[in-house]
Amino acid sequence: MVHSAFEDAGFTAVADDDWDVLFTHFPVKHSRLDALNRSGLDGGRPRRLVNHCQYFTAAGQKCILADHIVRVARELGHERPPLDKHLETYVLADPQQAAAWMEALRRDPSRHWLLKDCSGGASQGIDLVNSWNESMINESIGKWRVAQAYMSNPLTSHRGQKFHVRLYVLITSWAPVHAWVYEDGLVFRSKHAHVGDRPSAERDIFSAFSTDVDVLALSALWEELGSSSTQKAQASISELLAEVLGSSLEASFGDPRALESERGYSCFDLFGVNVMFDQQVRPYILEVNMGPNLWVDRQGKEIEAMLRMVKTPLVRQIVAWAEATVRHSAAVVPMSAAPSSSSSDSSAEKVYGLNVTAEESLLVGFHRILPPS
Repeated sequence: MVHSAFEDAGFTAVADDDWDVLFTHFPVKHSRLDALNRSGLDGGRPRRLVNHCQYFTAAGQKCILADHIVRVARELGHERPPLDKHLETYVLADPQQAAAWMEALRRDPSRHWLLKDCSGGASQGIDLVNSWNESMINESIGKWRVAQAYMSNPLTSHRGQKFHVRLYVLITSWAPVHAWVYEDGLVFRSKHAHVGDRPSAERDIFSAFSTDVDVLALSALWEELGSSSTQKAQASISELLAEVLGSSLEASFGDPRALESERGYSCFDLFGVNVMFDQQVRPYILEVNMGPNLWVDRQGKEIEAMLRMVKTPLVRQIVAWAEATVRHSAAVVPMSAAPSSSSSDSSAEKVYGLNVTAEESLLVGFHRILPPS
């Protein structure tokens, strides 16, 4: 699907160094990319474009995400992340956070928590515990795991089934941040009725399709919720993502301008963001996946048709944006803080890419979350 989308846009696969766009599922080490042509726009060649900026390192890393969300909350005036936006989370490798979690366990011994490996995925490395699971708790203290509050009041389907959604978030620039959320996505829904006071790791913890989990198009959820709840959910998602992707970036990950000033190429990110809603239709980010899983042909023909319906337009919009970015060299100009023609300061910031108006005309299947409309 991805290969054909690039072919239809006029791209061809190459086996040498004569390329314009590098699109991979997993990141390529920047030490390898830095050895490439660093001339950027010199010599009339459009600036190369690489998927995976490897800047927002909270993608695929739950401990870094938890620490970043704490910084975001403090920037927004909160001592801790507000519990109407974020699940209570502690990084257990941090002695102070581990002690704070143990105190939370003492205050409410029956409360359930999820223990997650920092870099785990696909529902692997997750345990469901409360204070009676002493051995598992003791084994986790000091390890690179997070303890995250189990949501006891999730929004469920009309049949009482627990679910979460997979959103696709495209970052076309980190300096300044240009962030877009795809208007469609996926719903992962349990085939079992949710029992709030008796959570089960086997029944209630999942992040992908399985024999116990259905996968649906996000449009099916919006239809079930109705227009009013859908508008509320979408607005809340945009607000939450804008805060997490647009606040405290330098404090958590360093100066994003280094992406353009120190590299001989531009970059972009496509994240898969897992979100769950509570009964008030408030969204909570469960994780940000570095690779959003664009495969469509691994779950059978019936599901493949639905996945193609969701993911094909997603990929084609991204390819259209990439094609315009690398081939329309006249449009690939500094987006902000460009040095004036009289300036001789070679260190002045240069950020190459399409301006947000041009991007908006290309990413017609996306909603802009940053910069704000």
